[in-house]
Amino acid sequence: MRFLITAGGTTELIDPVRRITNSATGQLGSLIAASLAAAGGQEVERIHYVCERGAVVPELDCLDLVTVRGVNQTAEAMRRLLSSEPIDAVIHSMAVSDYTVSGVTTRHEISGRLAQLAGRWAASGVPDEAQRDMELNAVLNGSAQAPSEEVKLSSGLTDLVLLMAQTPKLISLVKTLQPSTVLVGFKLLNGVSEAELLRAAGRVQQQNSCDFVLANDMTAITATQHKALLLDYGRAPEGMLADGQAAESLPGTVWKPSASPGSGAQATAEIIGRYETKQQIADGIAQAVLTRMKNVDRR
Repeated sequence: MRFLITAGGTTELIDPVRRITNSATGQLGSLIAASLAAAGGQEVERIHYVCERGAVVPELDCLDLVTVRGVNQTAEAMRRLLSSEPIDAVIHSMAVSDYTVSGVTTRHEISGRLAQLAGRWAASGVPDEAQRDMELNAVLNGSAQAPSEEVKLSSGLTDLVLLMAQTPKLISLVKTLQPSTVLVGFKLLNGVSEAELLRAAGRVQQQNSCDFVLANDMTAITATQHKALLLDYGRAPEGMLADGQAAESLPGTVWKPSASPGSGAQATAEIIGRYETKQQIADGIAQAVLTRMKNVDRR
């Protein structure tokens, strides 16, 4: 059996000494790798473990450590691994940056260019909305320089402005390149109801064809606690719980979301795990993935 686990966070370049990152450590990904190795035993041939330098890495004989930096390198590593050999399951626990730095500028530079633009508009008239947006974007982009590994920004800059561009959702690579692999996605929100968390998990599944989604909320995560739900989208038994009803129940509850305008139908999910710690999450995901793999046709 071969697995691909992404873990930890990603960092995005500002200059040679400055980067934007998040608080993910890779601890959960490391625990999942260890649980898979322990539960799978000699059948586990290799675990490709993709993370940035500084993330928690498990000590396993079957581990293939793939060190990356940033979203682009992570995408390249995932694409290479998924294109080069069959992967039985992918656990995409990495907290991938939603945005990357596309340009660096200053308020002073922007205001100077805006003054020039305002002068042109005063002379020729304000254009329509589409043209106005295009010209304003040109001001922002024209005032900025691309992030560089070679050029350090001066610490004397007092009005630095970063332009951010949305990054691609790397989880979408998985089923595109290996449709039959077992895919575990993750969804983290902050301070929402359980119903909203379940709906958000459903959107992750809907967009990426996940077999399982781990749903959790930042407000339920502390140094000693990590509450989470594991949702299984591979079966739809009877006794469904309609969207909007309280889902505070034992594992085995089935969540059937109602249709929302323009969103399309979401798959029904069974809540197969309700966890309190990272170790429980890791063991639960390992058990669910290994059980599902026995029923997956890899032909």
